[in-house]
Amino acid sequence: MLNHASSRSGSRLEYDYFGDAFGASLDPAAGPVPPGAELLISYGDRSNDQLLQYYGFVEAGNPHDSFLVDQQSFLLALGEADPYPKERLRRLSQARVPLTDNTAAVSLTAEGGGPRAMQLARLLFLAEADLADDGASPSSPAGEERARRAVGAAAALVWKQRRDSRLEAAGAGFAKGSPTDAPSRHRGLARAFAAEKERVLERCVAACGGRCE
Repeated sequence: MLNHASSRSGSRLEYDYFGDAFGASLDPAAGPVPPGAELLISYGDRSNDQLLQYYGFVEAGNPHDSFLVDQQSFLLALGEADPYPKERLRRLSQARVPLTDNTAAVSLTAEGGGPRAMQLARLLFLAEADLADDGASPSSPAGEERARRAVGAAAALVWKQRRDSRLEAAGAGFAKGSPTDAPSRHRGLARAFAAEKERVLERCVAACGGRCE
């Protein structure tokens, strides 16, 4: 069996049509494999959501993981963590960004906010003269720093809400969202998944120059 590690991005898995067999080549950058060691390849640049759904495990420290939050919740977190002039919400419609789009997901990663998160922050926190391409393109260095700080403040608030919810659930004696009689392996996966998502938020906050408290 070949297990997954995101760090083995140079590995390859190929199908030999004429031989009707699969062949694998290990990542040459990983160096030789000691006798008895685990053989690792990369299953691709997959988030923990994908790894859990398709393969049934969670990778600790997954560099391709992200935390997804719906747009409305992110806007609420932005306004609570770093209040902005409410009249600037009009900029969203002017930029053709629906204010109540429940299908839009905002991505937060270990590197900071994804494109939608940064666009929303630019539209709500920057001066009109600093906006480019309806907030979709980077602004000046100072403008980008301001937008990153806002994203970081919102991510820190989301992290705190999740932590408080988890502690409250633990105090009640059950894993939130999971029946207490769930198999121990399922509970372990749920805890590992939740822990990795909190780590993504922590790294996002740090990348934006903030801290989780």
